[in-house]
Amino acid sequence: MTRRNLRLLHTSDLHLGARLDDPRTGVVSRLVKLAREVEADGLLMAGDIFDHNRVKQPIIDNVFEDLDRAGVPIVILPGNHDCLIEDGVYVRAGVRAGERVRVIGLEGEETLALHDLGLTVWGRAHRDHKDLLPLKDPPDFEPNGWRVGIAHGHWVKTPEDHSRSYRIYEEDLDANAMDYLALGHWDLFTEVRATGGRAYYSGSPLYAGTVNLVEMDPIEGISVRRLPLPD
Repeated sequence: MTRRNLRLLHTSDLHLGARLDDPRTGVVSRLVKLAREVEADGLLMAGDIFDHNRVKQPIIDNVFEDLDRAGVPIVILPGNHDCLIEDGVYVRAGVRAGERVRVIGLEGEETLALHDLGLTVWGRAHRDHKDLLPLKDPPDFEPNGWRVGIAHGHWVKTPEDHSRSYRIYEEDLDANAMDYLALGHWDLFTEVRATGGRAYYSGSPLYAGTVNLVEMDPIEGISVRRLPLPD
């Protein structure tokens, strides 16, 4: 795969279905609208898209119908809230590899090759509610094409952070061979690394009020901007 100009949207932590009286699904249609407005080539969703695996089937169906209307490839990483348990939301969604909306880990794979975009996406799905290290031992990547990682976990910044679950260590970031790392698990936008292998939390659009626009240019490099969701 060769590198071409790409424009990706990155979001996480929508926590759809958190309340029975307000499943918050309207944020999905606004996200799809933004993808169309900015002519995005793809959408990265870094975990906890659903608040739990007991979300009712009509909500799941409506969310995936909305996502499909974006008309671009969408990659979802299951997080600790919407992990890949039996009869979980992604299993019940009926999503399979090859569809426009793809869920990392659903078919057992951690790496997705999006040949039309010249893009390889890697991520480690949460398969249960147990602890894991989201960036531990990533695979080798081919030198050509864009390389994007998706991880759902807690960036270890202070000694106190070592007691947290789903830890992302500095040495994991140092070993990161991705051009961009799309992070989830934090509600607010956070710049982790702005040079080299860029790494950012998008934050939840419900709290941060924005999603990340990642523009990838083989000559100019990578830039990241925050965009509000349209009304």
